[in-house]
Amino acid sequence: MKLRLDKYAIAAALQEIGILLELKGGEFYKARAYKLGARSVAELSEDLGKLIKENRLTFVKGIGYALAKQIEELYTTGESSLLNDLRGKFPPGIV
Repeated sequence: MKLRLDKYAIAAALQEIGILLELKGGEFYKARAYKLGARSVAELSEDLGKLIKENRLTFVKGIGYALAKQIEELYTTGESSLLNDLRGKFPPGIV
């Protein structure tokens, strides 16, 4: 079983997605959404697992449907297909 990521590890992954989207160009608003989402996750006072289980992630300010799906994927699998895809488009260590 994969190690569950905590909210700070998930926030860091979302932040990295935001940065990579910025570097890719043309996705300013999406990049900003991921960075804001990262902050929202890091500042959560409620249990992330509980929010996911109860489908209440989108009730958190700054988290929309697409972002909620990424958070859920990171939480349940320990990785993000979007982040892996973006990392593949840039040289390692660019962030």
